[in-house]
Amino acid sequence: MSKPGANLQDSFLNQVRKEDQEVAVVMTNGMTLNGHVKGFDNFTVILGTSDGKQHLIYKHAIAQVIGSAAIAPRSADSRRGRSDKDGAKRRPTESNQSETTEAKNKEPFNKIDLSGLKLEQ
Repeated sequence: MSKPGANLQDSFLNQVRKEDQEVAVVMTNGMTLNGHVKGFDNFTVILGTSDGKQHLIYKHAIAQVIGSAAIAPRSADSRRGRSDKDGAKRRPTESNQSETTEAKNKEPFNKIDLSGLKLEQ
């Protein structure tokens, strides 16, 4: 299910599935289902509930998936170990240790400042 270059959605769903975390799935109609992700593909998620039922949910009907614990998105580099162009693994040095610290302090998502954008009508 998760392969190198997989998107954030697949990484998140795969991690909560592997860790058997309880999730709350909020649907676009406002209904909430609680359970454990049993599997997923490009279009659906299978959610197992505590009463033994399994729900096949179409992704287009999902507004949010809320995990019971924090998930750190895994990149392909973190799974394989980061490497240089020649394939040698890198170790943190003083120069890139500060870069690592700065990266941890950044917000998890990119922001785009649209305040200077002028729209014509």
